[in-house]
Amino acid sequence: MSSPEELAREKIDKLLTDCDWTIQNRSTINFSVARGVAIREALLKGGDEVDYLLFVDGKAIGTVEAKPEGHTLTGVEEQSGKYGKGLLDIYPKWREPLPFAYESTGVETQFTNRLDPDPKPQRLRLSQTRDARRIPRTGSPAQHPPRQPSDHGPDASK
Repeated sequence: MSSPEELAREKIDKLLTDCDWTIQNRSTINFSVARGVAIREALLKGGDEVDYLLFVDGKAIGTVEAKPEGHTLTGVEEQSGKYGKGLLDIYPKWREPLPFAYESTGVETQFTNRLDPDPKPQRLRLSQTRDARRIPRTGSPAQHPPRQPSDHGPDASK
């Protein structure tokens, strides 16, 4: 039987793959398979692990911290922020600390854009998560923060 956190990770895996992220285990990292790669249980400094480390074009850009369904996400962004500063030197990164942090139960998700002058976590709906994952076709993703969610964008018919 799966633990509550394992169940949350199964839901998060589905959310990520539905949004075109390729999920890999840390033992089998291959950035050439997709533009967006999510590494499960990536190692950090001090022996910590982040549930998912997000890479675009082979460079780390954000984290996803998984919590069991029903767990309040308030305050978890502090943990995600710590992970965004604790990357091992072996990981290429767009910037440090990492600009994007997600916390999710697989049912609820919140996002913090650390490129904002006053970053605050925002709750996302699935349609917003789908819009936010759009990876720019050109330029550095760190220069192009996720679009502001819209129910009238290109995904509105999906």
